[in-house]
Amino acid sequence: MSEGHKPEKVVDEREAESEEGEEEVEVKSTDSEEDVWVKRLREQLADFQPLTPPGSPLATAKVGLRLRALIARTTVRDVVSFHARLIVLEAHDSVDHCLMTLQDNGITAVPILDLENRKYLGMVSALDLAAYVASLFPATEALPEQLPNIELKSIVNFSKMSPFLPQSLDTSLPALMQIFSSGVHRLPLQDDKGNVCGLVSQTDVLRFFVAHLNELLGTDLRGSNSLPTIDALGLTKSKRQIEKISTEDSVSQVIDHLYKVSALALVDADGKLVGDLSADSLRTLSDYLQFGPNALFDEVIGSILDAGKHRAWVVDAEGRPQAMITLTDIIRKLLAL
Repeated sequence: MSEGHKPEKVVDEREAESEEGEEEVEVKSTDSEEDVWVKRLREQLADFQPLTPPGSPLATAKVGLRLRALIARTTVRDVVSFHARLIVLEAHDSVDHCLMTLQDNGITAVPILDLENRKYLGMVSALDLAAYVASLFPATEALPEQLPNIELKSIVNFSKMSPFLPQSLDTSLPALMQIFSSGVHRLPLQDDKGNVCGLVSQTDVLRFFVAHLNELLGTDLRGSNSLPTIDALGLTKSKRQIEKISTEDSVSQVIDHLYKVSALALVDADGKLVGDLSADSLRTLSDYLQFGPNALFDEVIGSILDAGKHRAWVVDAEGRPQAMITLTDIIRKLLAL
């Protein structure tokens, strides 16, 4: 019995192999050009990474991860520009000379050097000058005649917002941004010998960010400038109270307000923004930036840098100021991405 069944089993296996072969030939023979194209497309789709919609939470998270990686390997040396000449004033220079120097060079602060003792006393900024003038009110409604001749050594860091904290060129960018996020606008730089060799500012950090924006966005984020809106990032919901002035306010009122806040919104009778005034700006009242809440974050940063400003205003549909975005706000938001 068993011997009679062996050939039958062999025949069955051969038949099965033959049938399988026939099926393979049959499948290959029915493949059309369209079938081949579909197979190739499926293979390509298997490796496809979908584009991330601009401004989405996922896009913001991706940019945040890349930004943290970028700043972690960056030092002050990579950020600062030494194209501008370092301007230094002496301790015995006058307020009037300082104001002219700031205006003529388009800067807002200078290091103050004590030549006699060969050391730096600190910084004097436009905000320090405003704070000093504000300290004279309400004792008098008129500026003292000797004000232009007051020596700068009396005004160094008068606002407490211009600390003299020299940084090495090897200071990490995260450490620098943490200082700037506290409201400090600029810091002096020292070389290996302890000499002040330049300044680094909040603006330098933002220029670095914009220069690397394409790298941060990557090829997987759809389109350029695809960061969220300022409203989505919470920059239109600042707890900071907006201080408003009108052309009818007195000089003492304006100076007193200017000492307490970074900028004042000049509004008309309807509450519409028509200008701004700040201690660190020597420009005209009409020179200001405003955006609606749907403006893109990188659009606001780029406009501030292009205009050489330190802030922008957020206005509603009627043009009334709703919030102010400063360089400090932007750096804090970059650290939080």
